[in-house]
Amino acid sequence: MKLPERLGFKLYFFFFTWICIGDLAVLFLPETETYIYYHTMQALLPTSVMFYNYALLRVLVNLICLGALLSYAFNIKHTAGWFWRPLFLARIATDLFGHNYELQSFKSAFYGEWGVFVATLILYALLLIPSYYAHYAYAFRKTQKDPPSGTVFAAG
Repeated sequence: MKLPERLGFKLYFFFFTWICIGDLAVLFLPETETYIYYHTMQALLPTSVMFYNYALLRVLVNLICLGALLSYAFNIKHTAGWFWRPLFLARIATDLFGHNYELQSFKSAFYGEWGVFVATLILYALLLIPSYYAHYAYAFRKTQKDPPSGTVFAAG
């Protein structure tokens, strides 16, 4: 029996979609630790609202980037490279700056339990690498419309 093409990415798409929806939910549900963290910071230091905004932007960019993961997983025809390429870079930027709560959790684990810290970093990387791979592979796939220069922001 032959398995469907890119079955792993198809399953991963649904799994990662669930994670992205959960990331959005924890920013808005008052019972969650993440919500409490950001709103306590805002109460104590009003300028820290930027951390909440970065986290919200990160989640929204990840939700939009699900389109690239969906297109790669289900082998949908490559369109709008001009849209997905800059969004890949935006995703990297928001993932670097939109994790203040997670960064504090990592720092706590680093100072507390070294094994927990290493395991968490490995798990987090394993969770994100397939989505970055799929987004990159879809956004930078060559089509006949792509110019020969192959620049990131070239119209495709």
